[in-house]
Amino acid sequence: MDFFQSQSSSLWKSYARDLIFTTSIHFKRIPAVLAFCCLFISPITYATIKSILIITDNRTKTHNKINSLLLSEWENDKNLSIRSKYYKDINLQQINNTPTDLIITLGTLSSKQTLPTDIPIIHSLIPENSLKDTSFHTNNSYAIYLDHPLNRQLNFLTLLLPSANKVGVLTADFSSNKLTAIQEEIQKLNLSLYSRYINKGNNINRELNSLIEEIDVLFAVPDPLIHNRENIPFLLLSTYRYSIPLIGFSKSYVNAGAVAAIYSTPSQIMQQIKELSQQLLYSPLLISKHYFAPKYFSIAINKSVINSLDIHIPDIETIKTKLLLLEK
Repeated sequence: MDFFQSQSSSLWKSYARDLIFTTSIHFKRIPAVLAFCCLFISPITYATIKSILIITDNRTKTHNKINSLLLSEWENDKNLSIRSKYYKDINLQQINNTPTDLIITLGTLSSKQTLPTDIPIIHSLIPENSLKDTSFHTNNSYAIYLDHPLNRQLNFLTLLLPSANKVGVLTADFSSNKLTAIQEEIQKLNLSLYSRYINKGNNINRELNSLIEEIDVLFAVPDPLIHNRENIPFLLLSTYRYSIPLIGFSKSYVNAGAVAAIYSTPSQIMQQIKELSQQLLYSPLLISKHYFAPKYFSIAINKSVINSLDIHIPDIETIKTKLLLLEK
C-alpha cells in the first residue's frame, strides 16, 4: 500500500507541475491573443466618419442663414464630413460618385432635384402642400415642412383673442385643400368658420369686404395667389379699417401689420434638422414617420397694431406655455 500511495503521490505532483507550467504559458499568450483580436475589432469599435451633403437654392436670407448654421454646428464634429452645394452646381452623377450617408435639401427648388433613392434625404423649408408630390413618397425620404400645425395656430388664436368666435379664411387653389382640416379644428374649439374662395376671375377686394362683415378675426393661410406683395397691403388696410385683427403666418407679416403669428427662427429650424439628421445617421429604427411639422417655434406680435385696435392680450410667454401643454 505504501508503494502504491507513494507512486500515486508522485504522479499527482508531476501532473500538477505540468498543469501549472502549461497554464502559465497560456496566460502569457493572452496579451498577444488580445492584440491579434483587436486587429479585427477596431474598425467596429471606432466610429466611422459620416458624410452629409447640404443642397440649397440660396433664394432667401433664411436659406443662407440655416445653411451657415448647419455648417457651423457640425464643423468641429470629427465624426462628420460636411459639404454644401448650390442646387445648380451638382447633379445625380456627382452625388453618386462621392460617398454620402445623408442629404439635406433647403428650399423647394433643391427638393425637386433628381436625387438618389438609396440615401436618406431630409427635405426642409418646403410648404406642407409640396408633400403631394410623389417624389417625397419614398422609404428614404423625410420632410420638415414650413407650416405650423393647424391645431397649434388655432389654439394660439383662441388664447390670444378669447372673445373672437367667428373666424374668417380666404383660400385659393394652393390652399383650398386645407379648408376641411381647418373646419374640423374650428369645430373642436367651438368656433364658427366663414370662408371665401379666390381665383383669378373673381375680385379679392369684393370677397374680402364681404367676409369682413361676418367675422371677428381673419386667419391667414399661406397661398401665393392671396398673400403676395400686391395683396398684403390691401388685406392689412382693409382689416385694420374695420378693426378686424389679422393673424399672420410669419414674422415679416407681423412686421407689415398683422396682429400676431407663430413662426420658427432659423436657429430653431436648424436644431430640428440637426436632431433628425442624428437619428437618421445613428438610430434610424427609432423614426416612426416621414413628415414633420416645425417642432420649435416663437411668437411675434405687433404691439402698435394691438394698441391701435385696443386689443388686450395675455402675456406671450404664458400663451406659449399653454400651447406647449396642449401639445403634450
